[in-house]
Amino acid sequence: MAYGEVYTALQAGVIDAAENNETALVGNNHGEVAKYYMYTGHQIVPDMFIVNAKRFRELSDEQQQMVLEAAKESTEFHEQVWEKTIKEQTEIAK
Repeated sequence: MAYGEVYTALQAGVIDAAENNETALVGNNHGEVAKYYMYTGHQIVPDMFIVNAKRFRELSDEQQQMVLEAAKESTEFHEQVWEKTIKEQTEIAK
């Protein structure tokens, strides 16, 4: 089913459940038509930083370290923002 159809399908009883996270429950208003929400943690999708190995090796050692450090910093920042967002969305959904 197309994601944009989930709300109306839940509302109309075409589907009994949907799989998503707290941001969809609140941001896409699925909480308006879903009677229950169950947090299972079964589908935690990692975001990835991908770089072409050949191009990466062409960088100087200093540039490689800069890229690796930027990736680490952005991961830490993303984790903080995501955790804060999920807490906020969970409180709104209550």
